[in-house]
Amino acid sequence: MVDERITRDSGVELAQLELLGYEIASSRYDADSFGNWFVDLVGPSKLRVVRDRGQFLVDGHRKSLEKFGLWRAFNDRAEFAALLLAYAAR
Repeated sequence: MVDERITRDSGVELAQLELLGYEIASSRYDADSFGNWFVDLVGPSKLRVVRDRGQFLVDGHRKSLEKFGLWRAFNDRAEFAALLLAYAAR
């Protein structure tokens, strides 16, 4: 089960990823480290969606992520979510 603080922060994106065939394998929320969290997903590929100090990023197959502009950290969650969901829907 995903911590409710992660769900409040990115529940919409996680639900959309589940609709695209991804399953949540594990997650962690760290209140002592700026509210950082990660969610590991498995499906068409393995992904780790991360919020680190208010920035969003995804860890996965680098060359695939680069093609979608995802090999960097994002301050803008909407931009990040759009690119992440485009990547997941490929």
